[in-house]
Amino acid sequence: TAQIDWWAHPMAKEILSGNPYLNKVHYLPIWRKKEYKNVFFLKNFWHWILYLWSEISLFFHIRGMKYNIVIDAINYPRSSFQALFTSAKYRISFKCNSVRDYSYTHLVAREKLDTGYLGFTRLFLLEPLGIQMNEINLEKVKIELPIEDSNKVKPSEWINSKLNKLGIKKYIVMSPTSRPPPPRSPPTPPTPPPP
Repeated sequence: TAQIDWWAHPMAKEILSGNPYLNKVHYLPIWRKKEYKNVFFLKNFWHWILYLWSEISLFFHIRGMKYNIVIDAINYPRSSFQALFTSAKYRISFKCNSVRDYSYTHLVAREKLDTGYLGFTRLFLLEPLGIQMNEINLEKVKIELPIEDSNKVKPSEWINSKLNKLGIKKYIVMSPTSRPPPPRSPPTPPTPPPP
């Protein structure tokens, strides 16, 4: 009888929409830097005001949901503050740092993230609720991710139009669904050996 809501970045829409195990999916407001990079400053300022308003409204919307349990599987500064703002009785996340940890009522050791596939290790966040993961064989846990047919069309159309025409029958798709990595300095060239 529990109501289970999911809060996510909009890039997860195609895999979360229509999920029968979730009561509601909420998408967080995002700041679209690229769209407003080279525009008139008043338009950019107006966009910033709208984004700020959507963030403030979001916090009060989250508070109004009156959640009993909040599980933060990301533990970013933004998500930790949102978790704290819910005032839920159980606010669960992985141990991160001395400042962010105050947002939560229950913390799971960060080292548990390194014990295997991240999709499984995040299940350790259920332990404060009495679900002991060491009693469950993770290799037998089946991840079921129901995806709506309309969201399956794009990849299959691309495969049919590109790969099949090229005669490619075996392939692998890697999609980490992550933001671009931060810029890094080029590696220092090796020092030449002395003459």
